[in-house]
Amino acid sequence: MDIERIWLRRWRNLLILCGMTLALLQLFRAFHGERTTWITNDGDWYYAYCASLYLDHDLDLSNQFNVWAAQTGETAPDIHPGRPTPTAFTIGAALLWMPAFAIGDAATLIAGRLGANAPRDGYSMAYQLSVALATLLYGLLGVWFALKAAVWWMEKRGRGWPPAPGVAALTALCASPAVYYFFFEPTMSHGPGILATSLLVWMWLHARADSPWPRWLAMGAVGGLAALIRPQDSLLLILPLSAAAAGGRRRMVGRWLATGLASALVFLPQMVIWRQTHGRPLVIPQGPGYLNLWNPHPLQVWFSYHHGLFTWTPIWLVALLGLGLIARKSPGRAAAMLVVFLLESYINSCTRDWWAGDAYGSRRFLSLFPVFVLGLSAFAGELGKRRPRSVLAVYAAAVAGNLGLMFLYVTGRIAHG
Repeated sequence: MDIERIWLRRWRNLLILCGMTLALLQLFRAFHGERTTWITNDGDWYYAYCASLYLDHDLDLSNQFNVWAAQTGETAPDIHPGRPTPTAFTIGAALLWMPAFAIGDAATLIAGRLGANAPRDGYSMAYQLSVALATLLYGLLGVWFALKAAVWWMEKRGRGWPPAPGVAALTALCASPAVYYFFFEPTMSHGPGILATSLLVWMWLHARADSPWPRWLAMGAVGGLAALIRPQDSLLLILPLSAAAAGGRRRMVGRWLATGLASALVFLPQMVIWRQTHGRPLVIPQGPGYLNLWNPHPLQVWFSYHHGLFTWTPIWLVALLGLGLIARKSPGRAAAMLVVFLLESYINSCTRDWWAGDAYGSRRFLSLFPVFVLGLSAFAGELGKRRPRSVLAVYAAAVAGNLGLMFLYVTGRIAHG
């Protein structure tokens, strides 16, 4: 077994240990204190989709929000009952949470039979905890695929510092908003989103213009899933489309059609829902004026103290330097990733709330988690051959800074919103 495979096995075991630790901490939160909830911010809408689909087999969210309002003491949103509820949110995360929600439902039924006060309303502790653990699992699987992508790149493009991919993946997890959304706000869509985009990037790296048709269909399906979770993540379909462009025109068009068709089929349920709730199959569900393509705020999105990408997560600057190193050996792939980054930046900067509302850091860029891992890995792989301690010091400082900032945010010493 070569040295990269040995390191991959080591990092896999460390990632499993990390997941088990975070899962145990979630269990501790569940049984510590009078009341613990994992439903926060926009997560109440994503979660309500899951509860409604499973328990009621519909998309009328009025009863879900009535239950939640009764538990929290807040006022339920004004929702017209008896028909699908128009929302600004998609159903992808809810569909991925469904198996975990079913486990929570079974646990609730068993607890009720044993005499516990566990109403089968979709919001008791077993349901919420199951969904929280599912997000943690999906998120860590996303980190794993990003790590595998970085290991493959090192093997393919020449040996570098062997620990580089694992150091990069764990740094990206612990020095970015990812760990926060895996643990503190698991009913947001970022954990499942990282899984979909990381899987897509890993598949894209293995793709060639002459790859068989099933690979293009699979990449399209995963891209459709990413869009079903977070529509802006459809931009990552640029990556497989760029790989198809390396072949002849006839082959390129066929690959593009296969990828696009598979993506559209997976995204079709959301279009059907939008047709019922908004009157059109493709729509900006947040409403008119939410996205103004003629009024971008790129510098604010990158450098503002109000959740700026590089202000809150400066290690991403190092990741961009790493993309420059990738460009020396594979300019096409580096260019495709840079285009996706710039388009994501542009779209995020054109939204009405370019700071992403009540958010920890620039959460909307978590879609690019696997791209940042590749950049961090390339940087560490190159510099680590000569100065491994310097790499570890920089990456450890980024982790320490993020964890300290996260502590201040969680404890309310930094204002939310």
